[in-house]
Amino acid sequence: MPLDLSLKPCSVETAALDPLDADTVLRDLPRMNATDDLTALVDALDTLTRRARRVATHLRRTECVAATRDLGMLLGSIRRLGTQPVSAVPEVGDVLLELARRTRAVPRDTISHYGACNPRGSRQRMYLGGTAEAAMIESVRVSEQAVHQAIDHLWRLEQADVADPEFARRCAAVATLLDVPVLAIDLIRDDVPPQFFAQRMRPFFEAVRIGGTDYLGPAPAQIPFFVLDTLLWGAERGDPDHARLQDEMPLYNSVEIRALHGGLAGGRPLVPRVVTALAEHRAPGLDSPVQTSARALAEVLRKLVVFRGRHLSYARRGHDRRIRVLDHGSAGHTVDLLKVVLAHTRDHQHLLQQAMAGRPCGG
Repeated sequence: MPLDLSLKPCSVETAALDPLDADTVLRDLPRMNATDDLTALVDALDTLTRRARRVATHLRRTECVAATRDLGMLLGSIRRLGTQPVSAVPEVGDVLLELARRTRAVPRDTISHYGACNPRGSRQRMYLGGTAEAAMIESVRVSEQAVHQAIDHLWRLEQADVADPEFARRCAAVATLLDVPVLAIDLIRDDVPPQFFAQRMRPFFEAVRIGGTDYLGPAPAQIPFFVLDTLLWGAERGDPDHARLQDEMPLYNSVEIRALHGGLAGGRPLVPRVVTALAEHRAPGLDSPVQTSARALAEVLRKLVVFRGRHLSYARRGHDRRIRVLDHGSAGHTVDLLKVVLAHTRDHQHLLQQAMAGRPCGG
């Protein structure tokens, strides 16, 4: 039975929900943030917390996700001003822990809440408002949707024969899906100046302490590219920061993604399988089934390299010491980790290219 890897409970229907009657409160959030009105922000969080306490135990899972989304917008806004939200509104900690228990998730908002679970149009939740933030939200919204679909395709190939036409077909579908995050990072590059992100948006995503534990705010690293990597070449544990990222990011994903990722340990990653198949089936010509699958998988890796290269380029500009206000990214790491991930991707791209050319791997 396949796992449901769709963005439920972050569906369009979930984005439309307003279980805390928060539309009016959050419509005023950009004004409160523009004036650094901590008193108004705390009052707004207290209002939504009291509403949540009355209904939390009766909400459906999707409603709990929507409630966490709306509380989270105020968590990040208060944290940006140097205050721990639970210190300002102590009752919100228990509410968030209850919502987390019911959704089997971390007790705060993640990139899914800010993107896929965020309604479009006049109800869209925004910290500051404006076209630049809207472009940020749309980019993570569509990227996460595409990555979930890509994971579903690659996961179904775990037992497929490399020579099976389905192998090449699903890899080709994934390569097409990866055009979405490439276009999304282009949207960010064109519409979100690095200085705007580094100085005005990044402080909203600082970690918040809940129940004695620090939880990261929404971060692009929470989009489950790490699952694609594990499916493609397995876990990379050589770099300690990368290993920590792979351990932490599943916690900020749905229980379905966590279950799939946990089940991949000791699995059969696609790149080594295709490299082995190329060595074992050296059929002449470029149209053998194994070569067709290899070319399709090579295009997946090429798209990942393009995306990660452009992401790194943008992140470097935003991390310039002349404009940054924080030394680490929203996932708690520096831009150096993006270089490590890109290098891993290029290494496996090169490995596959060598095998396709009939040269010894590593030669």
